[in-house]
Amino acid sequence: RDCARQWFLGDSILAWLPLPGQRMAMVWSTTPEHAQALLAMDAPQLCAAVALAGGLSPDSLQLLTAAAAHPLQFQSAASMTGPRLLLLGDAAHVVHPLAGQGVNLGLRDVRTLRDALMLSKQKTGDALDGAQLARWARTRYSENTVAALAFENINRVFSNDNMALSLLRGRVLGLGDRIGPIKNAMARYAAGL
Repeated sequence: RDCARQWFLGDSILAWLPLPGQRMAMVWSTTPEHAQALLAMDAPQLCAAVALAGGLSPDSLQLLTAAAAHPLQFQSAASMTGPRLLLLGDAAHVVHPLAGQGVNLGLRDVRTLRDALMLSKQKTGDALDGAQLARWARTRYSENTVAALAFENINRVFSNDNMALSLLRGRVLGLGDRIGPIKNAMARYAAGL
């Protein structure tokens, strides 16, 4: 229905990401053991498991491409710039796929690079001034690292079944939902604005 959906299932996070033509991409961030069990399933079994986890009937999904697993770990290039080189988006940083925020970090890389190039052109007459590009890279590296750590910690908070933590996160999310400026700021950040 052209809507991304995400479930926090205790020890895992299941995300459905809409694609054109009644299709979706699925990401199930889970334990290595559960990932291996999912990969060992045949197509109908895997589809049933994914459908049931998302609240659909077991026969409602059809597999279009083979399942694959990739270890989740934060990765960041040591430098986003080099001689005749700029790294942006997933080429510069890999983050937990929580809520699809990796693409938004990449979009922020591009938007802030555009601004840095324009500012560099105004200040020095050279859009590709090395000092300006280095400043851009330091800023983005810092912001991307903070975001990656936040995604990792959000994953830790939501991917466990500790009762006290569950109550606390419910209260914090409820409070954030009721305070308009906080809710709007979180929505803008999540949207990459």
